[in-house]
Amino acid sequence: MSEPVVPLFLALGVAFLLFLGLLSWRWRRRMQQRVSAFEQDRNRLQSLLQVGEVRQDLPGGSLHWSAEALHLFGLEGDEPPATLPQLLNRLHPSNRVRAEAAYERALSADAVPSWDSWTVLHQDGSVGWIDVCWEASRDAQGHPTGVRVIARDASRERRLEEQLAQAGQQDVLTGLPTRLSLRRQLSEMLEQARASGQRLALLCLDLDGFRGINDRWGHRAGDRLLQDVAERLRSRMAPGDFLARLGGDEFVLVQSGLPADAARASDAAQRRAAELLRLLSRPYDLAEERQGQLTASIGLAVFPTDASVSEALVECADTALHRAKSAGGDQWLNYTFEMDRKAQHNRALDQDLKQSIERNEFTLAWQPQAALEPSGETVVVGFEALLRWRHPEQGLISPDVFIPVAESSGDIVAIGEWVLNAACQEAMRWARPLRVGVNVSPTQVQRGDIVASVRSALLASRLPPHRLELEVTEGMVIRDVGRAKAALTSLRELGVAITLDDFGTGYSSLTTLRAFPFDRMKLDRGFVATMTEDEVSAAIVGGTLDLARRLGLPVTAEGVETEEQREQLRLQGCSEIQGWLIGRPMPIEHWSDLTGG
Repeated sequence: MSEPVVPLFLALGVAFLLFLGLLSWRWRRRMQQRVSAFEQDRNRLQSLLQVGEVRQDLPGGSLHWSAEALHLFGLEGDEPPATLPQLLNRLHPSNRVRAEAAYERALSADAVPSWDSWTVLHQDGSVGWIDVCWEASRDAQGHPTGVRVIARDASRERRLEEQLAQAGQQDVLTGLPTRLSLRRQLSEMLEQARASGQRLALLCLDLDGFRGINDRWGHRAGDRLLQDVAERLRSRMAPGDFLARLGGDEFVLVQSGLPADAARASDAAQRRAAELLRLLSRPYDLAEERQGQLTASIGLAVFPTDASVSEALVECADTALHRAKSAGGDQWLNYTFEMDRKAQHNRALDQDLKQSIERNEFTLAWQPQAALEPSGETVVVGFEALLRWRHPEQGLISPDVFIPVAESSGDIVAIGEWVLNAACQEAMRWARPLRVGVNVSPTQVQRGDIVASVRSALLASRLPPHRLELEVTEGMVIRDVGRAKAALTSLRELGVAITLDDFGTGYSSLTTLRAFPFDRMKLDRGFVATMTEDEVSAAIVGGTLDLARRLGLPVTAEGVETEEQREQLRLQGCSEIQGWLIGRPMPIEHWSDLTGG
C-alpha cells in the first residue's frame, strides 16, 4: 500500500517546483518591465530638465559654453559669441534691454535668481524660445566673481501656447471668432471709429427657448441650429462688420461705419436688429427631417453715445439684452441709462441679499388653504409659507422685486433652503397636523440639490413627509426636463407631494401633466379674479377643473376674494380655495386658533 505513495509525492514535488519556477519567471519579467518603464521615465524627465549653461568670469572674461547651451542657441558647428554683447545680439531686439537689466540685477548685492523668457535668433534665421536664469558666483566677501546663464528649451511649450491661443480665437462649431477675438477686434474698431468720426453699434443676441430645442430634439439638433444661426447672421454682415459667438446660444454683431449723427446711427442699428429678428424667426431644419422654430432677443448699444470703451460698450449691450429677455423675448431694446440704474440697484440688492440670512432679515407669512365642501363650508387644511424680506434700510421689499435678483445670482438656493427649514420647523410646532406648502424655484433644481435640501429639512424638523407640499411652476419643469423629472420623482419617493403652481399662465401643456408626477394643481389667480365677469375666464376655469377631474388631480383655486367666486367654484367642483376670502398672508401667531397653538 505504501509503494504508490512515493511516485505521488515525487509528482507533487515536481509540480510544486515548476510552480515556483513559473512564479519566479513572472516576477523577474514584471521587475524587468518596471525597470524598463523607470528608465524611460527617467530619460524623458532628464530630457525635459536638461539645461545649458553659459559662464563668464569677471571682470570682463570671455564666455564659456556648454554643449547643451550651443544647441539651445542654435550654434552647433558655428563660432559661439565670446562676449556678453555678442550674446545679447543673438536675442530678439525686444529682449535685449530686459536681458541687460537682468544681468545688472544678478550682480547686485541682494540679487535673487529668477527666470525669464527669451526669443532667440538662430544662425539659420529660425526662432527659438528659451527660459533663462541669471546667477552670480561670489567670493568670501560677497563680491561677484562670475556670472552664468542657466537656460532650458521652451520652444515646445511656446508653440503649444500659440496653438491653444489660435484655437481660442475660433469657435469650433460655427467657425466664428470667439469672445477672445471680440475683445481685440472691438478695441481696434473703436480706434478706427474715433479716427473717422463715425459711430458703431454692438448687438448682443441670444436665442429664446434654445434649451427646449436641446431637451426635445437632442444636442445634435441644437448644434445644427447654432450652425444655421451663424450662417444666417453671416449673410447679413456688411463690409467692416464683425460677428462672434460668445458661447452657448449668444452671439455678438459689431456694426461699423454708422453715421456721425447719433439719431441716424441709432436708427440704422435698430433697423439691423429688426432685420435679424425676422431672419432668425424663420423655421430651422433639424435632425431627421424635423423643423423647429424659435425667436431671439437683442440688446443694442452705440459708440460713443452709450459707452466709449469696449468693456463698457459690451456691458451696456448685455444689460439691454437681459432687459429684452426678461420682458418676454422676441424683441430688441436700446440701452438706456435707466437700465444701468436698475442694474446698479439690483447689484446693490444682491449684495444685501447675500447677508440677509446671517442678519436674520427673512420671515415667513402664512396664508391658509381651505377645503371647499359641497355644502359651501370651508375647512382649513393647510398653509402656504410665503417669504418676506425686511431690509434694514428699505423696509419690507416685495418678493416680486428681490426673488428675480436672487434667481439671477443663484442666492435663491441658500434662501430656498432657509425657507424649507423654517417652514418645516414651524409646521412641526402646530398642534394640528395641517399641510404646509413651500414654493420651489427653478434655480433650486438647476443649480442646487433640491432632493438633499428637502431630505435635510425633514430630518432636522422631524416633520412627516406627507405634510410637506412643494409648489413648482411649469416653466421650471420644462427648463431641463430630465433633471426636473428625476428630482420630482425622487421627492415623491420621499413621501412629499408635488403641486403644479399657476396653471394657465405658462405653457399649459397636456404633455407636462401627463409626463410629470403631480399630486395637485393650482389655478392661477388671474382667471379666478375675472371668472364672474368674463365669459372666457369662466370657460378656462371650467375647462381646467374638468380636465383636472378627469386626470384625478385635486385643484386649489388661488386669489379667491368674493363669495360669488367661491360659489361658482363650488358649483364647478373645485376642491380647495386660497385667497383673501379665507385669509391674507399673516404671521403664524395670527392663526394660532387654526394651528391649535
